[in-house]
Amino acid sequence: MKDDEILAGFLTAYNCFLETERDLLSVNANERSLTHKLAEHIQQTFPEYNVDCEYNRRGYGNNSQKKVVQDDGIKKRVFPDIVVHKRKTDHSNLLVIEAKKHSNTDTEQDDFKLKRFTKTDGDYHYQLGLLLILNLNSIEESTATKYKDGEVVQPSSIPIRNLNGNS
Repeated sequence: MKDDEILAGFLTAYNCFLETERDLLSVNANERSLTHKLAEHIQQTFPEYNVDCEYNRRGYGNNSQKKVVQDDGIKKRVFPDIVVHKRKTDHSNLLVIEAKKHSNTDTEQDDFKLKRFTKTDGDYHYQLGLLLILNLNSIEESTATKYKDGEVVQPSSIPIRNLNGNS
């Protein structure tokens, strides 16, 4: 699937999320509640894929947990907020999403994970990554940072509605 098709599918899901989950957004719900509901909408736009929240498995087997190697060489278990993939494979990893509410500005670990998950020569090969900053005061003005090939795609943080390059 092409990157612009993935982003268009995500934007469709995100817009449905905004339309149907206003009450959840207005009560300042917890990040896990928000990402769970967003994942439900993403599943509708990617029916041929599995959409999972905090998925911690890789490939086959009970002991094959998702891990990333940190800069100090230590492997750490990770739980991405949302993944769009095909379970029990090391390929067909389409999209990995980390989300934060705008009140939580600590995104260093999320940035690290998204770079590792999208590296083409890494273990996971996610085609795209997104770091979402959900602004609950003005949800339409929430921002996203795109990741591809282990790097941030410029510009680094843009309104979500502009992910496909729309102005």
